Amino acid sequence: MAGTLDSPLPQPHAQPQVKLFAHGESRGKPALAAAGVVVQIAGLELVLGRPIAPARSGHGVSTSQASYLALLEGIDRCVALGAVVRQGPENLHITAHIDSLLVVNHFSGAEWCKNEDLGPLLKRLRARAARIGRFE
Repeated sequence: MAGTLDSPLPQPHAQPQVKLFAHGESRGKPALAAAGVVVQIAGLELVLGRPIAPARSGHGVSTSQASYLALLEGIDRCVALGAVVRQGPENLHITAHIDSLLVVNHFSGAEWCKNEDLGPLLKRLRARAARIGRFE
């Protein structure tokens, strides 16, 4: 449900529930990729999709990399929308939905991240999630 200009904003001290849906996909291994994000907060909904630039090597990115990048993009959008509804990142409660079991297992610690391309992305994800009041 999309919000309108007449939608009430949450109180500044309330911890709004934010739903984040993220998906990253690559056309090969590695290849051109894209990220899609939907963020729902305080009756507002933001939908965005964008291509992901090739890695520094000039090659594309893998689907796992694209999934990490989509989730990182989604967190950034949640924080930006939180500012719109007068909430700092420490006051947000984000529930993330992503179909990459690998990303979920890495983040939760259920699986060790051995891939040298994914390690820095996991580190960035954990750093951003640590700034959020509650991230699950």
